[in-house]
Order: sequence, then C-alpha cells, then structure tokens
Amino acid sequence: MKLLALFFLSQITSAKVYKIGTYLIPKYVQSAEQGEFIALTKEIAQKNNIKIQIEVYPPARTVKKFLAGELDGYFPSLDVLNSTQVAKSVPFYFKKDFLFYLAKEPIDKIEEQDICLTNGYPYAPEINNSVNTRFYFANSDEDCLSMLQKRRVQGFICEAVTGVGALEKLKIKSIKVKQKYLSTQDVYYAFRYDKEGKTLANKFSSVIKLKREDLSLKKLFKSASQKVSNYIKEYDPTVN
Repeated sequence: MKLLALFFLSQITSAKVYKIGTYLIPKYVQSAEQGEFIALTKEIAQKNNIKIQIEVYPPARTVKKFLAGELDGYFPSLDVLNSTQVAKSVPFYFKKDFLFYLAKEPIDKIEEQDICLTNGYPYAPEINNSVNTRFYFANSDEDCLSMLQKRRVQGFICEAVTGVGALEKLKIKSIKVKQKYLSTQDVYYAFRYDKEGKTLANKFSSVIKLKREDLSLKKLFKSASQKVSNYIKEYDPTVN
C-alpha cells in the first residue's frame, strides 16, 4: 500500500509543467500574476488539474518562441499572428476594433480618409486590405490620438478598452468612438498542432464553454465593459 501511495505521489509531483506564453496588454495582462486574461488562464488550468508556468515576453517574441517550440502554448492568440496551423481553444474574447474620430468632424467610413494605425498592432485583414484608405503609423495609441487631435489624420482604429484607456490617459475630450465596430477577431489559446496540443485546446475549451454558459465569463470582463461605457454602449467583448 505504501509503495502504491508513493507511486501515485511521484506521478503527481512529476506531472508536466506547461509553459504558456503571453505579452503585456493594458488591464488584461499586467504581469504574469495580474490581469483578467491571467486570472482566466489560471482558473482554466486549475479546473483541469494542469500545471502551468506563465511567461511574459514582448508580443513578437512570444509568438516566435511558441512557433520555435519553446512554449507549449500562448495567449491571447489571433489568426493573423499564426503563420502555421495551431490547435485552438474556442474564443474566450472577441477583439473588436473601433473608429475614433473628432467629435466636430465625424466620418462614416475609413475609405478616402487619413487613418492612424498603431505599429505592431494585429489588425484584421479587412482593415489592412482597405485599398482606398491612407494609413499612417504611430508607435503607440497615445501618439495616434495626438495626431487625430491635431487633425493630422481623420481617424484612429483601435480595440475598445486599450483605445479608451489611452484616451482617458491623455484626458482628451474632443474625440468620440463610432458605436459599430469595424472588425472583430476571435481571441483564443493556441497550442502546438499535435496530439498533446489538441488535448490541451479541448480542455481549455471545455472550461471556457462552461463559463460562457453560466455567464461567469461575461462577469470577468464586466469592468472592461464599464470602462468604455461612456464611449461605447452595450459593449461586451465575450460575444461576437
């Protein structure tokens, strides 16, 4: 009996620790320990009895390390970030990009306009492939908003929470956000496209589905919805 107990104990203590990569995102990933995305990841791992080690790198390096096999998975993942096939969980978030514009100079569409985009930001194909739009690139959301405020561009495209966060940081009152988003992208956990990766993706998906059904996923991002409520009505990043 003692030998059997020791065997099971050794199996538990030697269980694999999966390295999961991520990158800093205002509010959602503040560190390897803080942020809504971090809390969700830890909860999913705990409910599946999976040991994980969250590692934070710059965005491009996170994806590079994953594709090189140095990470078992990473989040938040988008189709536009992956150059090879990956095992995906179901989406836990929908990245919706909105158009920011001057309140006194509203625009209905981005075609035939000067629009600022943030360098390194993963925009959806329908944004990147807008042929008749004149794009200008800045190093940060704040820089784009400053360009818009100075009328160097007619609009700025960004995800709701990060864009509004930058707007409030700069304390700009003259910029509004168009209510209908321009694009939406599935945000999910990506794992290697092999048997083990597919198993992990399925396990992560099972918890996400349950949290969506009992509305605890929506509750997790409630503060994000409230954060943008003065600019965008009925915003919910957990539904498409």
